[in-house]
Amino acid sequence: MTDRIGIYFESEFAADVFSFLGGDGQKSVPSKYLYDATGLDLFRQIIQLPGNGMVRAEEQLLERHADELSGTLEPKLRVAQLAGTPGTQPRHLLNALRPRVIPYHPIDTASERLGQCVHENQALEHVWVCPIQADRLPGMVDVASQRRPDEQLLVLLFGAAIGNYYPEMAIAFLRSIRQQMSPGDVLMVGADLEKPIEPMLAAYNDPDGLCANFHLNLLHRINRELDGNFDASQFDHAAIFNRESRSVETHLCSKRRQTVSIPKADLVIELHEGESIRTEMNRKYSSLEVFDIAIASGFHPEKEWVDADWGFSENLLRAA
Repeated sequence: MTDRIGIYFESEFAADVFSFLGGDGQKSVPSKYLYDATGLDLFRQIIQLPGNGMVRAEEQLLERHADELSGTLEPKLRVAQLAGTPGTQPRHLLNALRPRVIPYHPIDTASERLGQCVHENQALEHVWVCPIQADRLPGMVDVASQRRPDEQLLVLLFGAAIGNYYPEMAIAFLRSIRQQMSPGDVLMVGADLEKPIEPMLAAYNDPDGLCANFHLNLLHRINRELDGNFDASQFDHAAIFNRESRSVETHLCSKRRQTVSIPKADLVIELHEGESIRTEMNRKYSSLEVFDIAIASGFHPEKEWVDADWGFSENLLRAA
């Protein structure tokens, strides 16, 4: 049971829908809830689209530089991955860590994504896959409690997840990760870099409507799991660039004035015509900003690899 301001909920999903969708100001739902089984299937299709190169860019960087990264790491190693974008990023890296025998902890709230991590890496005989179903920071506490004194910790934050945070929030988040690490441990952070607006928006608004279906599925999930009565046909998907925050935001915009009931979140919301629910925010950083955030969070930026075609960086940060 989850307790939020004196109200008890059956799930964290219900509590977060109550908090983020029922609050004042911009209505939203945390983007981690996009990835149920249906959402994962849609996302796997989205990352294969020609106009969406972020995941491919990260995969290529890791494939190209995995051996170089492996050479910077200690013989005894434990790996934690904080949530995961569907793709082969961890497999490239884990494969390069031979001949080490590695405990690998994918950490995610979504059982579907954990199942995918297990499936994609179970053929690696030198990897012991130990999934942890939890949010990122509680999962890190669990990993830190399991590590042996002679093990170095490698933490993976893939999929440009840092883009879900404003800079001050990113610093607080990375500091919390740093608190569970020891000096000399390593954090790998992927960051989607600033680029022209048009290709950024195209990546979130494909002509086949896969991105729209991916975000609209969140309403269907609320209906299925929380007994909501959203009519998804009464919402339009929109991707916009917020110049103030330098981020691409995805919104579901109400086509008309409507009332929506979500009994398991103890919530009734009123939506005006044109009012939106924000489902995702992806800030685009510069390389210098990533370095500054790393230093402010207690890390030393040791290496940056950049995919110039898409505009993506993979950063090796060592705990100071």
